[in-house]
Amino acid sequence: MKQLTYLLGIILVISFGITSCKKTDQNDDDPVKGMDDLIISDNFDWRTTKTVDSITLPTDDFSQIVNIYSISGEELYYTGYATNSDILSTKITIPTSVNEVMLIYGFDQAAEPKLVDVGDNLVYNFNSSKSIVNGKSADDCGCQGGLFSLTMRYTGSSSAQIKVREKKCGVVIYCGTVGPDAEFTITGGSKKNGRFDNTIYFYVDGVKNSTMHTSCSVPLEAGDVYDDFTIVSGVSKNNLPLCGSPPPDPPPPPPPVDPPVTTTVNFDGCLAYEDLWPGKGDYDFNDLIIDYDFAVTKDDDDYIQNITGVFTVYAYGASFHNGFGFLKLPHFLSEAKF
Repeated sequence: MKQLTYLLGIILVISFGITSCKKTDQNDDDPVKGMDDLIISDNFDWRTTKTVDSITLPTDDFSQIVNIYSISGEELYYTGYATNSDILSTKITIPTSVNEVMLIYGFDQAAEPKLVDVGDNLVYNFNSSKSIVNGKSADDCGCQGGLFSLTMRYTGSSSAQIKVREKKCGVVIYCGTVGPDAEFTITGGSKKNGRFDNTIYFYVDGVKNSTMHTSCSVPLEAGDVYDDFTIVSGVSKNNLPLCGSPPPDPPPPPPPVDPPVTTTVNFDGCLAYEDLWPGKGDYDFNDLIIDYDFAVTKDDDDYIQNITGVFTVYAYGASFHNGFGFLKLPHFLSEAKF
């Protein structure tokens, strides 16, 4: 009985080995042993993502947030802002399988979501398809639901580092060097959808300058002044611009004054004195020998602006106690210095 059990065990092991080594559906005519053996089309794209460019924003208000989603709205590919112009130029990496995306512009959708084809470039112009969203017309204004964007003018007398900080948690939402009468834009706060905290502080070179309540519980309008800062414009919920009139443009700086055009003329010579002149027998003129060098500066109207005279004594030897003097010219040289 033991021998029969042992024999059956050997048969099962052999059967399992034969079964596990059996190859099925295998084409041995052209085996692939490595990557070099693969036949790949010349236009096959190995990338799993692609990088594309973006987007022309509304020219009358390009300071709001841009979100780029999958068409289902479930996957966010990009979020950000344009800087200093209405062209958002950036690089966005998305899967190569994606041929269409959804663009959403502004806080609480200032413009209707747009489905845009994606090829080698993502190009869209919001100015070509403006529409009213959330019942807002072009004439509406006010401060509702908090601020999302502010453009301010700094009226300090000299350039300074400007920092804007939210009261809650001290989040810095703007920092930069700003010149006198220059404008700067604060875009996006730390609250939901980019809204500012209810209170923000303005600092000039590290010193607190002013406080602003941005919850819209206190009316805010363009033209309002907060110490060294003036509101130029702003955007609240539903893309609603602030009412009021923006401050007038600062006066242009005075034109530079050209320095006066002057001409300088130089003349020089040598003076020799004889203290016994005109007595005979002593004509050597060596009692005092002195050089002079004058520079006369005139303006375009030929008026004298300045006279400089330099005298250099080269020899003296008179037996008398003599002296040399230069006569101060009257009237027009009353302020001359000697």
